[in-house]
Amino acid sequence: MTVGLSRRKSVGPRRAVPHRQNAAGLEDLSVDYQAVMETAAEVGEDGLGARRAAVVLGWDSASASRVEGARARLKRLVERAGWWR
Repeated sequence: MTVGLSRRKSVGPRRAVPHRQNAAGLEDLSVDYQAVMETAAEVGEDGLGARRAAVVLGWDSASASRVEGARARLKRLVERAGWWR
């Protein structure tokens, strides 16, 4: 018995956070990243720490691995030129 496999075209590397110049706006970000950006705008100059970002994402902020995951998301936004300004 032969099972037919669908051949999908490779779409190339997927970016969780597109470079700002390649995006129309926040709607191009995933829902999680949109929530982080909205909270960052609310806190303004006070800044958004990794622990608070973990809470915004609905993660356990007592878990070091979750806080580090949130920190990685914040870094990704900063690294992708222009999201964090």
